[in-house]
Amino acid sequence: MSYFLQMGRLAPVQCLFWGNPITSGKAGVDYFISGDRMELPHRTRDIPDAAALPASSLSSSSSSSSSSSLSSSVDAVDAVDASWDGPEGDFYSEQVVLLAGQGIWFAAPELPVSLTGRAPFGLGEGWTVYACPQSLFKLHPSFDLVLRDVLLGDRNGHVVLTHDRRPRWTKQFARRLRGSFAAGEWYEAEAGSGSVSAPNWREAADSLAAEYARSGGGDDGGGGNGDEDESEEPYDGAAWCDPGAWGGGVVGAALAQLWQRVHFVPRQSNDGFLQLLAASDVVLHPFPFDGSRTASEALALGKPVVTLPTDQLRGRMGWALYRTLGLPPELEAGVVARDRDGYVDNALRLGRDKGWRQAVGGAIAANAFKLWEDKQTVFEWAAFLATAAGRRPPTPRDLGFNPPGAEAAAEGAAGSASLGSAQVSDGGRAAARFHGELPGPEPPRGDGFSTA
Repeated sequence: MSYFLQMGRLAPVQCLFWGNPITSGKAGVDYFISGDRMELPHRTRDIPDAAALPASSLSSSSSSSSSSSLSSSVDAVDAVDASWDGPEGDFYSEQVVLLAGQGIWFAAPELPVSLTGRAPFGLGEGWTVYACPQSLFKLHPSFDLVLRDVLLGDRNGHVVLTHDRRPRWTKQFARRLRGSFAAGEWYEAEAGSGSVSAPNWREAADSLAAEYARSGGGDDGGGGNGDEDESEEPYDGAAWCDPGAWGGGVVGAALAQLWQRVHFVPRQSNDGFLQLLAASDVVLHPFPFDGSRTASEALALGKPVVTLPTDQLRGRMGWALYRTLGLPPELEAGVVARDRDGYVDNALRLGRDKGWRQAVGGAIAANAFKLWEDKQTVFEWAAFLATAAGRRPPTPRDLGFNPPGAEAAAEGAAGSASLGSAQVSDGGRAAARFHGELPGPEPPRGDGFSTA
């Protein structure tokens, strides 16, 4: 429904929020509402360190700047902005509005009064559980190999996924995942040594990734047997725990042992979903498409969420939540990866080192309150909506509170239209703090509407 509604001009000003975190691509949508922590730093100037930047954004002229200087120096930020060439075209067809902070008001989740433990999900108490309870369509084929490497690096580790809405989709994903596991020659090292752990997993991954690329990476992952039915009968992967299903022998045994540590659990109610997160040790946030609700609820439970920020909004939500938490740099570096291998290393350290996992989880739990019911977000939205409608933006007193930073914004609103502390992106360059009249979209054709 939303897809078709945006094709028409149903209101003088039409806005899109990141419930679906991509542009509409439609001329009828005027503004894309985002947050300055959600977007790539070349738009927002919110650069905590070099880890958040694509490698191509650091030119030789700015490469001498350290991560610490990037996070604290305006000059360094300007240097990065100047060196950023931008993507091929813009990510958005709309005018992007960057609300200060994360730009979304979360209600605090109602956490379970008592925990059911792992038994209802069929998970062993002695396992290290790496949960990735996301909709399966979010999981890119390259992330299949991340799941495999986590299993190779932690022989006590078990990966937990959830069924998709349609059993047929679950079967298709499972077939692709098996194909990813079966590609390459890593299983020879597994069978020969009897133990594969970091850094051995990285050597095996190099071989497997090359073989996977040569195979073409199709729907069957380059190695699926293609014989699984496409019916809507519930998925049951038990047969693939038998070495014979993989062709038998040493290779079949290695593959079957790996698959025995992959578990699909049914879709859950809200309470059941929180119970599943609570029963996990580490939560794996997928990339290049992550999510916000799963991450925020896991953080509410004090669970480490491993994430790898990408260069687009749909892959930066987990990182943005961590910026709101404000963890010490050494702890944030343990959950926010710089690259794909760093993601696997972070996940394995959290899974295998209980003391480190507890330290990170304790810091997350102590700061999770910052995610919920942020009044500054309410003020940002009220200021934007009023300005977009051509009205005087509210003051904090109008809304009955005085959020941090709102005083200065209220001063700028006196006698003129102001967007408070929100920012408006101008496309490929860094967003500037906006005061005054909102840069409007082109007036719709034929309806006489004016942005004045």
